[in-house]
Amino acid sequence: MAHQFAIDTIWPYIYNQMVSMEDAMTSTTRFSSTPDSDAKRRHFAFKASPRTFFDFKEGVLQLPKALVAWKMIREGLEFHVVEAVAEHLDTDLEVVLQVIGLTGGTVTRRKKANLLNPQESDRLYRVLKVTALAERVLENPQKAKAWLLRNNRALGGQSPFSLLDNEAGTEAVEDLLIQIDHGVYS
Repeated sequence: MAHQFAIDTIWPYIYNQMVSMEDAMTSTTRFSSTPDSDAKRRHFAFKASPRTFFDFKEGVLQLPKALVAWKMIREGLEFHVVEAVAEHLDTDLEVVLQVIGLTGGTVTRRKKANLLNPQESDRLYRVLKVTALAERVLENPQKAKAWLLRNNRALGGQSPFSLLDNEAGTEAVEDLLIQIDHGVYS
């Protein structure tokens, strides 16, 4: 009960952070490009992560607008977003790390720096995007999580989640979800 109160109390703050971040990212205002201003912008852009991606009140994944996501990916998502995704999907962290291509010492370095590189961030965003699509199409976050992690004949016996490590696999999963949404595949 106390946890729900905390979530209800913090959500308006998080939403305002997201709106402020989006306004800053889409503004025509030019920032000076000094190392100090870059550090301030980076801190501002990631202040709300990982909550930027999750509506904890509803348990549903929420993605930022494309331009905001593009900027966040280019600058690198924070490592704890990976942990939040694993928790959201009720799966092991190692499963998510494998899909985004992180192993061994790289995991330790990324966790210590709390920042993924742009390529890893892009792969993580693919996971976020497909998860959000599955939650929308299947109309239930729990069903979406189960569907993503279960082997599927339409995907050559692979789990949808295992195909998210590259763009072609991601496209196959998105196509299947669109077919399900339109009643073509059941």
